[in-house]
Amino acid sequence: MKVKIRKPFYNAFKTYGWKDSTPGIGLRKNLLLKAIREGQELEIETEGRNYTLNPQKAYDYAKKKKTMFLAKFNTLLYVIPMTMLELKVGDNK
Repeated sequence: MKVKIRKPFYNAFKTYGWKDSTPGIGLRKNLLLKAIREGQELEIETEGRNYTLNPQKAYDYAKKKKTMFLAKFNTLLYVIPMTMLELKVGDNK
């Protein structure tokens, strides 16, 4: 399942107390649940780079650490640190 993130959440480390200026990305709860239900890994593109992410790990992290964010139109985003993303094989920009 492919997802394009226009821009990471650069100040996420301040909001959630992460170390080393780690940016985050916000993923819709329903997207994560759909990927989990269908057994699909997420393919995330942001700032010209491609990553993969295990949706179950992302969902569990956000629930455990309480890193949810209510965005526009009451969209619930689960915010995870970009350190959870794995650079996609062959994308070494």
